[in-house]
Amino acid sequence: MHRQICLQPRWRGVGPLASTVLVAVILFGVGSARADSIFGMSFFGPDVTSWDARMSGRAGTGIAYRDSMNAAVSTPTQLADLKLVTVSLTTNFERRGAEDSAGDLTRLGLSTPTVRIGFPLFGHGGFGFGYQARRATQWQVVRPFPGDATVTENIEREGTQFTIPFELAWRFGDHVTVGGGLNLERGTVRVRYLLDIEDPGAVDPLEVREDVYSSTAPELALALHELGPFSLAGFWVGEHDADVDIRQRGVALSNRDDASRTDTLPARFGVGVRYDLPGPWSTGVDFRREKWSDYRGRIFRYDAEGRFDPAGSEVFELEDEDTWSFGLEKESRPRGLRHTTPWRAGAYWRRWHYALGGSELKEWGVTVGTGLVLRAGWARTDVAVGYSHIGNLDDNGAAESVWKLSFSVAGGERWY
Repeated sequence: MHRQICLQPRWRGVGPLASTVLVAVILFGVGSARADSIFGMSFFGPDVTSWDARMSGRAGTGIAYRDSMNAAVSTPTQLADLKLVTVSLTTNFERRGAEDSAGDLTRLGLSTPTVRIGFPLFGHGGFGFGYQARRATQWQVVRPFPGDATVTENIEREGTQFTIPFELAWRFGDHVTVGGGLNLERGTVRVRYLLDIEDPGAVDPLEVREDVYSSTAPELALALHELGPFSLAGFWVGEHDADVDIRQRGVALSNRDDASRTDTLPARFGVGVRYDLPGPWSTGVDFRREKWSDYRGRIFRYDAEGRFDPAGSEVFELEDEDTWSFGLEKESRPRGLRHTTPWRAGAYWRRWHYALGGSELKEWGVTVGTGLVLRAGWARTDVAVGYSHIGNLDDNGAAESVWKLSFSVAGGERWY
């Protein structure tokens, strides 16, 4: 029997805001990014990028938006508008309902927080860094081994790819901002293959394989703001090589090997436009692409005893992953000593980077959100609720419905 498995690749607080964020990190920052998706077994798994809840309320739309106090940016150019040292924290709660030929399953999950810190530079620029998960998967199947009722086959796959961005932006005049940076990208993909033999005298065949990724990705960005009612912006993260350490462990000492390889991870880019409507209203459209069609991975095979069979591997191809998002926002405005309540709504559509069941894997979603302005406009808390649907039972053989609650807090302080 041959089983196919895809394997691819303190600061010191100086004020109430810093103290609040540090406590929030301690409370919510436990565990790795979660993506308990039935589709997560391919490559790195689903996109788990966590924007701040203001962007989440607009379905992720935000590339061409300006923000003077939120370091959880979509592009480096947004750092140029910082007025104070800013800190932001975002986390998500999910409820996933999965359906396939085997039945229904419901999962609950809490994502790793996204944390960003930004510093203004001389009134014309900004510098920022932080932590953000990008892709993650947690997938497991347990079933009787074909042809032998006394053996159970266990396959488990998990891993997280995350980014530590270091970004810089500078504004030229009133309309032009340029930005750039380096993204330290790390991640581990782990697969465990176990045959659970009921015979008490037998040794259960076990295979564990880890692919540990390490790379540095360059980033460039450009924004043209307030050209009449329009603002335009875009970013580009170049194709980059990743060093991959391969760690393979089996029950037998002779089946414990270490190796390494180099993968070329794909470029990604995005463009966005914002249009200012009358009054406090604005709308925007974003397009993002990750060029997975330039990547080549492999499908690895295991023999009937659970041993990795490198000679049986084969090359497969991926597709570009495209995302369109549309957002609408009524912005908060000062009213005496208070601020009006913001309202947001959005919708998005995504084509995943691989096919399933001979058909493209597609996702769509809708979102709504609001927030509360604090400290006379120098801090903010936001919340967003979204519903999305992934796959089609007839075309892909599986489908998921996802409810997501996003929460973020952001604000600025003078640290000098």
